[in-house]
Amino acid sequence: TTDLTFSFPIDRSIELADVDIRGRARLTDINVPNFAFGRTISADSLTLKVDKAGLELSGEANVGLVPATIKWIERFDEKEPYKRRYEAQAVLDKDGRKAAGLPDLSPYLTGPVSVDLSYLQAVKGKKELALKFALKNAGLWLPGLHWRKQAGEEGVAWLSIDLQSDSTVNIRQFDLRTGTLSLDGSVAFDENRALARAVIGKFKHGRTNVSATIAPHADGGFNLDVRGSEFDATPFLKEDDT
Repeated sequence: TTDLTFSFPIDRSIELADVDIRGRARLTDINVPNFAFGRTISADSLTLKVDKAGLELSGEANVGLVPATIKWIERFDEKEPYKRRYEAQAVLDKDGRKAAGLPDLSPYLTGPVSVDLSYLQAVKGKKELALKFALKNAGLWLPGLHWRKQAGEEGVAWLSIDLQSDSTVNIRQFDLRTGTLSLDGSVAFDENRALARAVIGKFKHGRTNVSATIAPHADGGFNLDVRGSEFDATPFLKEDDT
Protein backbone atom coordinates (compact mmCIF):
# COMPACT_ATOMS: atom_id res chain seq x y z
CA THR A 1 0.00 0.00 0.00
CA THR A 2 1.15 3.54 -0.79
CA ASP A 3 0.05 6.97 0.48
CA LEU A 4 1.28 10.09 -1.34
CA THR A 5 0.54 13.63 -0.16
CA PHE A 6 1.17 16.97 -1.89
CA SER A 7 0.90 20.30 -0.05
CA PHE A 8 1.43 23.68 -1.72
CA PRO A 9 0.18 27.29 -1.56
CA ILE A 10 -2.46 28.49 -4.00
CA ASP A 11 -0.33 30.94 -5.92
CA ARG A 12 0.27 31.47 -9.64
CA SER A 13 4.00 31.96 -9.00
CA ILE A 14 4.43 28.67 -7.18
CA GLU A 15 7.83 26.96 -7.54
CA LEU A 16 8.90 23.37 -6.93
CA ALA A 17 10.56 24.41 -3.67
CA ASP A 18 7.14 25.49 -2.39
CA VAL A 19 5.65 22.02 -2.86
CA ASP A 20 5.76 19.68 0.13
CA ILE A 21 5.77 16.05 -0.98
CA ARG A 22 5.35 13.18 1.47
CA GLY A 23 4.92 9.50 0.78
CA ARG A 24 4.56 6.32 2.79
CA ALA A 25 4.56 2.78 1.49
CA ARG A 26 4.70 -0.77 2.77
CA LEU A 27 7.15 -2.86 0.76
CA THR A 28 6.76 -6.63 0.77
CA ASP A 29 8.91 -9.66 -0.08
CA ILE A 30 12.19 -7.71 -0.01
CA ASN A 31 15.50 -9.29 -0.95
CA VAL A 32 18.38 -6.90 -1.68
CA PRO A 33 21.85 -8.43 -2.18
CA ASN A 34 24.92 -6.47 -1.06
CA PHE A 35 22.77 -3.82 0.62
CA ALA A 36 25.10 -2.79 3.46
CA PHE A 37 28.52 -4.13 4.46
CA GLY A 38 28.14 -6.74 1.74
CA ARG A 39 25.11 -8.28 3.46
CA THR A 40 21.82 -9.28 1.86
CA ILE A 41 18.75 -7.68 3.40
CA SER A 42 15.56 -9.77 3.32
CA ALA A 43 12.20 -9.09 4.93
CA ASP A 44 8.52 -9.93 4.64
CA SER A 45 7.72 -6.21 4.77
CA LEU A 46 9.39 -2.86 5.44
CA THR A 47 8.03 0.66 5.79
CA LEU A 48 9.28 3.35 3.39
CA LYS A 49 8.82 7.07 4.14
CA VAL A 50 9.84 9.73 1.62
CA ASP A 51 9.77 13.53 1.63
CA LYS A 52 11.84 16.31 0.06
CA ALA A 53 14.49 16.00 2.78
CA GLY A 54 15.15 12.31 2.27
CA LEU A 55 13.89 8.78 2.74
CA GLU A 56 13.68 6.31 5.57
CA LEU A 57 13.30 2.53 5.28
CA SER A 58 12.66 0.63 8.50
CA GLY A 59 11.31 -2.58 10.00
CA GLU A 60 12.18 -6.13 10.99
CA ALA A 61 14.55 -7.89 8.60
CA ASN A 62 17.31 -10.44 8.23
CA VAL A 63 20.78 -8.95 7.73
CA GLY A 64 22.43 -11.91 6.10
CA LEU A 65 21.29 -14.67 8.46
CA VAL A 66 20.85 -12.43 11.50
CA PRO A 67 17.35 -11.20 12.54
CA ALA A 68 17.49 -7.47 13.30
CA THR A 69 15.53 -4.26 13.55
CA ILE A 70 16.90 -1.99 10.85
CA LYS A 71 16.63 1.58 9.63
CA TRP A 72 18.15 3.19 6.54
CA ILE A 73 18.09 6.99 6.32
CA GLU A 74 19.14 8.85 3.17
CA ARG A 75 19.37 12.66 3.07
CA PHE A 76 18.98 14.59 -0.20
CA ASP A 77 20.21 17.99 1.02
CA GLU A 78 24.00 18.40 0.80
CA LYS A 79 23.84 20.87 3.68
CA GLU A 80 23.03 18.02 6.06
CA PRO A 81 25.99 16.79 8.15
CA TYR A 82 25.58 13.27 6.79
CA LYS A 83 23.98 11.82 3.68
CA ARG A 84 23.46 8.22 4.77
CA ARG A 85 22.82 6.45 8.05
CA TYR A 86 22.27 2.77 8.78
CA GLU A 87 20.96 1.57 12.12
CA ALA A 88 20.52 -2.00 13.32
CA GLN A 89 19.65 -3.66 16.60
CA ALA A 90 20.12 -7.37 17.17
CA VAL A 91 20.77 -9.92 19.89
CA LEU A 92 23.74 -12.13 19.07
CA ASP A 93 24.37 -15.37 20.91
CA LYS A 94 27.18 -17.73 19.89
CA ASP A 95 25.30 -18.94 16.79
CA GLY A 96 24.26 -15.37 15.94
CA ARG A 97 27.85 -14.15 16.13
CA LYS A 98 28.88 -16.97 13.80
CA ALA A 99 26.07 -16.08 11.38
CA ALA A 100 27.24 -12.46 11.44
CA GLY A 101 30.74 -13.56 10.42
CA LEU A 102 32.29 -12.73 13.79
CA PRO A 103 35.00 -14.88 15.36
CA ASP A 104 34.20 -17.32 18.13
CA LEU A 105 35.45 -15.58 21.30
CA SER A 106 34.67 -18.46 23.65
CA PRO A 107 35.58 -18.80 26.49
CA TYR A 108 36.30 -15.05 26.82
CA LEU A 109 32.77 -14.09 25.74
CA THR A 110 29.77 -16.33 26.29
CA GLY A 111 26.02 -15.84 26.13
CA PRO A 112 23.86 -13.34 24.25
CA VAL A 113 24.92 -9.75 23.58
CA SER A 114 22.49 -7.02 22.54
CA VAL A 115 24.12 -4.96 19.79
CA ASP A 116 23.10 -1.47 18.69
CA LEU A 117 24.88 -0.39 15.49
CA SER A 118 24.92 3.00 13.80
CA TYR A 119 26.83 3.76 10.58
CA LEU A 120 27.08 7.32 9.28
CA GLN A 121 28.46 8.52 5.97
CA ALA A 122 29.09 12.25 5.84
CA VAL A 123 28.46 14.34 2.73
CA LYS A 124 32.22 14.81 2.31
CA GLY A 125 32.94 11.09 2.51
CA LYS A 126 33.89 10.59 6.15
CA LYS A 127 32.42 7.44 7.64
CA GLU A 128 31.74 6.63 11.28
CA LEU A 129 30.70 3.39 12.92
CA ALA A 130 29.29 3.38 16.45
CA LEU A 131 28.51 0.22 18.40
CA LYS A 132 26.90 -0.32 21.78
CA PHE A 133 27.01 -3.73 23.46
CA ALA A 134 24.63 -4.55 26.33
CA LEU A 135 26.50 -7.24 28.25
CA LYS A 136 24.21 -7.99 31.21
CA ASN A 137 23.24 -11.44 29.90
CA ALA A 138 26.76 -12.28 28.73
CA GLY A 139 29.75 -13.69 30.54
CA LEU A 140 33.21 -12.12 30.16
CA TRP A 141 36.59 -13.52 31.12
CA LEU A 142 39.93 -11.70 31.06
CA PRO A 143 42.39 -14.34 32.25
CA GLY A 144 45.37 -11.98 32.30
CA LEU A 145 43.61 -9.89 34.93
CA HIS A 146 42.10 -12.82 36.80
CA TRP A 147 38.71 -11.18 36.22
CA ARG A 148 35.27 -12.47 35.33
CA LYS A 149 31.85 -10.96 34.81
CA GLN A 150 29.11 -13.50 35.28
CA ALA A 151 25.93 -13.46 33.22
CA GLY A 152 23.34 -11.39 35.07
CA GLU A 153 25.86 -8.81 36.29
CA GLU A 154 25.65 -5.34 34.79
CA GLY A 155 27.94 -4.48 31.89
CA VAL A 156 27.97 -2.27 28.80
CA ALA A 157 30.55 -1.35 26.17
CA TRP A 158 30.79 1.30 23.46
CA LEU A 159 33.00 1.48 20.39
CA SER A 160 33.37 4.46 18.01
CA ILE A 161 35.33 3.87 14.80
CA ASP A 162 36.44 6.35 12.12
CA LEU A 163 36.71 4.87 8.61
CA GLN A 164 38.92 7.08 6.47
CA SER A 165 38.77 7.34 2.67
CA ASP A 166 42.26 5.76 2.44
CA SER A 167 40.94 2.65 4.26
CA THR A 168 42.66 3.69 7.50
CA VAL A 169 40.67 2.62 10.54
CA ASN A 170 40.95 4.37 13.90
CA ILE A 171 39.15 3.49 17.12
CA ARG A 172 38.23 6.97 18.29
CA GLN A 173 36.80 5.73 21.58
CA PHE A 174 36.30 2.44 23.37
CA ASP A 175 34.63 2.14 26.74
CA LEU A 176 33.83 -0.86 28.94
CA ARG A 177 31.86 -0.43 32.16
CA THR A 178 31.01 -3.19 34.63
CA GLY A 179 30.48 -3.33 38.38
CA THR A 180 34.11 -4.29 39.05
CA LEU A 181 36.08 -3.03 36.04
CA SER A 182 36.06 0.05 33.83
CA LEU A 183 38.28 0.79 30.87
CA ASP A 184 38.29 3.47 28.17
CA GLY A 185 40.65 4.85 25.57
CA SER A 186 41.46 5.06 21.88
CA VAL A 187 43.58 3.28 19.27
CA ALA A 188 45.19 4.74 16.14
CA PHE A 189 46.66 2.75 13.25
CA ASP A 190 49.04 3.81 10.47
CA GLU A 191 48.51 3.46 6.72
CA ASN A 192 49.67 -0.18 6.93
CA ARG A 193 47.09 -0.85 9.67
CA ALA A 194 49.84 -1.36 12.22
CA LEU A 195 49.45 0.08 15.70
CA ALA A 196 50.50 3.73 15.79
CA ARG A 197 49.33 4.64 19.28
CA ALA A 198 47.00 3.30 21.94
CA VAL A 199 45.77 5.42 24.81
CA ILE A 200 44.08 4.05 27.91
CA GLY A 201 42.42 7.05 29.44
CA LYS A 202 41.23 5.18 32.50
CA PHE A 203 41.64 1.66 33.83
CA LYS A 204 40.01 0.86 37.16
CA HIS A 205 40.01 -2.64 38.60
CA GLY A 206 40.17 -3.34 42.31
CA ARG A 207 42.65 -0.87 43.79
CA THR A 208 44.19 -0.12 40.42
CA ASN A 209 43.43 3.33 38.97
CA VAL A 210 45.78 4.20 36.11
CA SER A 211 46.08 5.56 32.58
CA ALA A 212 48.56 4.39 29.96
CA THR A 213 50.01 5.07 26.52
CA ILE A 214 51.37 2.39 24.21
CA ALA A 215 53.38 3.29 21.10
CA PRO A 216 55.78 1.34 18.86
CA HIS A 217 59.49 1.80 19.48
CA ALA A 218 61.77 2.72 16.58
CA ASP A 219 63.93 -0.36 17.25
CA GLY A 220 60.96 -2.71 17.54
CA GLY A 221 58.71 -3.56 20.43
CA PHE A 222 56.61 -0.99 22.25
CA ASN A 223 56.98 1.83 24.72
CA LEU A 224 54.58 1.64 27.65
CA ASP A 225 53.95 4.66 29.85
CA VAL A 226 51.72 3.98 32.87
CA ARG A 227 50.58 6.67 35.30
CA GLY A 228 48.04 6.83 38.09
CA SER A 229 47.30 6.95 41.79
CA GLU A 230 47.72 3.22 42.43
CA PHE A 231 48.62 0.03 40.58
CA ASP A 232 47.77 -3.34 42.12
CA ALA A 233 49.90 -6.10 40.59
CA THR A 234 48.16 -8.88 42.54
CA PRO A 235 45.90 -10.05 39.65
CA PHE A 236 48.95 -10.44 37.40
CA LEU A 237 50.69 -12.69 39.93
CA LYS A 238 47.80 -15.13 40.30
CA GLU A 239 47.37 -18.24 38.21
CA ASP A 240 44.64 -17.84 35.60
CA ASP A 241 41.44 -19.69 36.37
CA THR A 242 39.87 -21.77 33.63
